[in-house]
Amino acid sequence: MNSDDILKKIKEMYKISTNYFNKYGNLKIIQRFKTIDGINYDEEGYTLGIWIINQRRMYKKGKLSQNRIRMLEKIGMVWSIIDRVGKKEKYRKIQRKKEREVGGLYGIFRNSKRSLYT
Repeated sequence: MNSDDILKKIKEMYKISTNYFNKYGNLKIIQRFKTIDGINYDEEGYTLGIWIINQRRMYKKGKLSQNRIRMLEKIGMVWSIIDRVGKKEKYRKIQRKKEREVGGLYGIFRNSKRSLYT
């Protein structure tokens, strides 16, 4: 594949990614998602999910140009899925702690069971 072919492929995948983002509002794409238009699944289409994963990998390795980074961020690229999941888990832990501290439903249930054994 020469550089013109690579550039053409990047532009096509960006266009498809943009269509996906405009339809769904994010780039949370499953790895196996194939499409021609960025909206509908097509077994014969491009593997958009793999392409997005590869963009994240290249970003982490510092191999994406600043221009491509900006373009992908315009359409909602999240570079680290793990960070997003980690934030959700931290939020859940804080919520559980608050429930225990203020005697939420969990605290009330726990305390009532504890009183049965004391």
